[in-house]
Amino acid sequence: MKVQNKLVLSDASITKITNEIDPELTQLFFRVVNAHNSDSYPDELCDLMTENNIDIGTFSHRIQETPCLIVDVGSLTFRVDGDAVTMEKTI
Repeated sequence: MKVQNKLVLSDASITKITNEIDPELTQLFFRVVNAHNSDSYPDELCDLMTENNIDIGTFSHRIQETPCLIVDVGSLTFRVDGDAVTMEKTI
């Protein structure tokens, strides 16, 4: 979903991600999602994000014209395109 040309996480994608992450990171993940959607990251939240490896960024590549979101939570990485969520696996 886009809000003013900014990609945001849909409720469905948030649910899919929270079902996979460590329950101890869930509340912090919600705070990061809210900060991402409002584009307002307080310093204290940035420190917690760094400590817990939580980040939401935009990714685009040559094959796919529309960008998607990359969400890191702890040791897990998710690729989000609308309601579709894939979990990246490191081998």
